[in-house]
Amino acid sequence: MGNSESQQFLNKVQTEFGYKFNNQKLLIQSLTHDSLRATDPNIPTYQRLEFLGDRVLDFIITEYLFNKFPQVQ
Repeated sequence: MGNSESQQFLNKVQTEFGYKFNNQKLLIQSLTHDSLRATDPNIPTYQRLEFLGDRVLDFIITEYLFNKFPQVQ
């Protein structure tokens, strides 16, 4: 992906999210899978962000299910 294509993609993602990232590097990091390091070891690992994102998703899904099915114990 060229630089202008990358920027168009990032703009589209932000439009879809309805949120403009102040720090574009964090958006790029959040969209970079760790497997890309196999072809370029200079790419830093983002496993800390992935771990945090997984925990946030776990929380959101758990809260949704808890509220959606209050009868289940």
